Amino acid sequence: MDTSFDAGTANRIAFNNPDGDGAVQGIAIQADDKILVVGNFKEWNGQPRTNIVRLNVNGSVDTSFAGHVFTPTVNGEISVPGVAVAPDGKIYVTGQWGTVDGRTDQLIRLNTDGTLDTSFAVGDAAPGFLLLTLPDGTLLNNGAALINNRLRYLLRHPAGGALDTAFGGPFSDARFSGSGPSAWFANPDGSLVLGGAFGAIDGAGFPQFNLARLNADGTLADGFHSPLTQPEFVNGLARLPDGKFVAVGDFQSPLRNVRRFNADGSVDIAFDCPLTDASNSALLAESDGTVLTTASNGNRLHRLEANGAPDDTYLVQVNLGIRRMAIDSRGRVVIAGFFSQVTGAFDDLEHRVNRKSIARLYGRNRPGTIPPVRLGAVTFTPGGPLGFTLSTVPGVTYVLETKANLSDVNWTVSQTITGDGSTRTLQAAIAGVQGYYRVRILP
Repeated sequence: MDTSFDAGTANRIAFNNPDGDGAVQGIAIQADDKILVVGNFKEWNGQPRTNIVRLNVNGSVDTSFAGHVFTPTVNGEISVPGVAVAPDGKIYVTGQWGTVDGRTDQLIRLNTDGTLDTSFAVGDAAPGFLLLTLPDGTLLNNGAALINNRLRYLLRHPAGGALDTAFGGPFSDARFSGSGPSAWFANPDGSLVLGGAFGAIDGAGFPQFNLARLNADGTLADGFHSPLTQPEFVNGLARLPDGKFVAVGDFQSPLRNVRRFNADGSVDIAFDCPLTDASNSALLAESDGTVLTTASNGNRLHRLEANGAPDDTYLVQVNLGIRRMAIDSRGRVVIAGFFSQVTGAFDDLEHRVNRKSIARLYGRNRPGTIPPVRLGAVTFTPGGPLGFTLSTVPGVTYVLETKANLSDVNWTVSQTITGDGSTRTLQAAIAGVQGYYRVRILP
């Protein structure tokens, strides 16, 4: 566990229950590793933050991020499950509420400082809870819109602009069984893989039952065939680096909740995960292809081996439900849900940590797994800089620190670099004064 991340343990006051805890419903991580949290709450760690808050890298509330005024529906309901960050740093938020800052839109766009971007509007569309942003700035949403007298269940906003009425033509009420996708991911070529309980989609002569792939233009992709049948369905999808993908849901023959598929949609028989209590689980693929998923009502986090077997040495549990997971630029895994304690083999001293609603775990570059620093040449020019070369690990931070006397309490930072896998040089200026140096590693 990354114990440096702490968002506090104060109650997140529920919007419709002043005496109850608020709920975290969605998270997204920005390029700078700040964390956007959305859900049903009115304050965060004692500060007024209605339904959306941005946390700094250490977990503290980012007070520079603008707050908003959400109101409930006429039935007193409010839900904010969807949040996504576009490549330009703007933020999309979707859910069910009465108004936000006086506007009735159920899908909004925020500027990088959190202020409302009033230039974005969804028109007559009814946004869903699922958001996806593509590298070119395109926004996808699993909402619904009446276009040419036909209800469409897949909405596309090119570069976050006006609704593309030509996209997703095959995915209408004539093709779906009354609902849109509940899980998806984008491939590098812009194609989309969709999962859910949307029934059969007729296209290219094959019914794509609850699992389908679209080309970038919204047409049904040739060569992809869903192996699912009634009553199988998909609740979560995660793409792997080799083009395969993992799904959580309800699968038959054999009865399983986690299954791996080849890029063409066929079942990967080399993967056999025995979990049968994970049909509605959170799902995440790490950069090395490792799969994380939850089971037992989200209280146990599993890391799966390449063959699908749970890694018994990976021991992370919470006292009440992990619902969302996301990964940051350093490979650290952020978990969010209803819990107030996280338990695991974090180190030799601490095995249970109070963390309310959100916590962060180290990924593959966690302490103890980073190769030791191997110093290469040491260069020194009288009156000039002192240099140390070393082989770096991608994503790992290396800090050169110095002090003039070992009896000094504090070290002074001379230079900080982020590893990229190459041999790098750390330099510290020195002019006629002897000193002591160390390289500190920050995963």
